[in-house]
Amino acid sequence: MTITKEERIYNAQKALRGTLLDGARKCSDPSLRNLTHELLLYLDCPQECWLRATGYLRDRLGVERVDGGYSSPADTQYQPGQAESVIDTEEIPSFAGVLVNNADNGVRRIWEANHPVVFKSLLEDRSFSVSLRRDLLRTGASTKIAVALRDRTGPFGLICADRVKRGLPEWKSVQFDIFADAASSVLGPILGAAQRIGIEYSGEIDPAALDSLTKAEARVAMLASQGLSYKEIARKTGRSVFTIDHHLRKIRRKLGIDSHAKLVRFLNQQSFADE
Repeated sequence: MTITKEERIYNAQKALRGTLLDGARKCSDPSLRNLTHELLLYLDCPQECWLRATGYLRDRLGVERVDGGYSSPADTQYQPGQAESVIDTEEIPSFAGVLVNNADNGVRRIWEANHPVVFKSLLEDRSFSVSLRRDLLRTGASTKIAVALRDRTGPFGLICADRVKRGLPEWKSVQFDIFADAASSVLGPILGAAQRIGIEYSGEIDPAALDSLTKAEARVAMLASQGLSYKEIARKTGRSVFTIDHHLRKIRRKLGIDSHAKLVRFLNQQSFADE
């Protein structure tokens, strides 16, 4: 008997609830338990899960920006800012549009570590290549803590927290523990499950369908593949946000993709460019 998407989501929610909230390994931190309850409600919407996760960590850590997104060590590039939470009391640059080489030594350190990696000073730390360090500094980041999210299948995403304009030069041990605990005990299992559900029920995506895009749609798709927001794409193309939303809906329909996050990931994997 074929299992439906709704049944798959319900079964995943039940299993995760049993493990994370009721089982022997259940989370004891009240705020993490609340986050778990919240994320399980959005298990069928990975982007919403990511946004709530980054918002939670930004508040708990007291930093200006937390971002993350799906990728794997096998991918050529990683796009920061797929999901991003920034403090709204001051102007903080976005990671949208930055492309990260997954082969960069600093990035490999994150993928290969089983715990968060701290970069105390991006200005002085030579873990990253010159070009990537320049991109990181351009976004205002002064110090960073990052971790690869893992589930039973292995690493599937990155999440990073940055201090930009304020804060002590050293990360406190309590911040490290909060970050590590959230990533391993809640975000890894839930965001991994959300990704698997999305992939299993997204259907086959035919790369040849990219040829069916109009010139305007191809231009929008190229900008979306860089991680730009709807508003940023509208500004670059001289179109309204409504028009960009319309284009992206048509693009997803043509490609058979049901979410913007999946569209960006697919375009990135295809090394899509406006030709």
